[in-house]
Amino acid sequence: MTTEVKTNPLLKLTSDFPTYTLELPVSGKKIKYRPFLVKEQKILLLALENVREHGQDDGNAVLESVVSVLDACLITPKQLNVRELPLLDVEYFFLQLRGKSVGEDIELIVPDYTGENEEEKLPDLEHKMDIEKIEIKRHEGHTDTIKISNDSITVQMTPPTLENCNDIFFGSVKETTVEQTFDILASCIKSVATEGETFFAEDLSTSEIKEFVESLGQDDYLKLTKYFETLPSMLYQSEAKSPVTGKTIRVEITEFADFFV
Repeated sequence: MTTEVKTNPLLKLTSDFPTYTLELPVSGKKIKYRPFLVKEQKILLLALENVREHGQDDGNAVLESVVSVLDACLITPKQLNVRELPLLDVEYFFLQLRGKSVGEDIELIVPDYTGENEEEKLPDLEHKMDIEKIEIKRHEGHTDTIKISNDSITVQMTPPTLENCNDIFFGSVKETTVEQTFDILASCIKSVATEGETFFAEDLSTSEIKEFVESLGQDDYLKLTKYFETLPSMLYQSEAKSPVTGKTIRVEITEFADFFV
């Protein structure tokens, strides 16, 4: 005897949602998605509540909640792994999703620095940020191909992803900032080639790649780190007026954490 599974008749009333398309800024992938639902917003709110209660040490919960919501709202391509996307793609996708789900505006608290001197503390002011005005800043000269050792070695780089950065910053083994820097750099090396042979990262161990990085001279190492300095980034620029002094305040935000409110 089979047991009939009863479905909630009310759910058919809420099954029709708008869909949106988006081209991700780094990978160039075109995706289709829907707004997040109340149950998915609840996941985000619980993660944020955790962070407020336990501090940034629990930041992994926020990342996991973001991935969970993005996975749930992604319609196509179905085989897309959000964790393998470049970090900027994940951040951009989330902000666009947030805008379509709960509104294009985000209320920010902006410090008022227009006093006569640095010691004068003025009240912070509220500023409404329009998600649609967030830009992708691209740096001239940025390239994934880096020549080192007098151009005798070619290092092919790939942008940091949510997956490798999550493991580095929130893994079971706590590392120093220096170690994290080396780990991120090593995880973003795709291949190392000379005129005669090519070594692919997938065929090497993490320790072998890190040992290669540590064996570089200072000039070559700086060439690799410059890759991260010139990666595309999000940028929001606007102006606000101080209610106390009447002077203009420049508002500029580039960090994903500043948008996640």
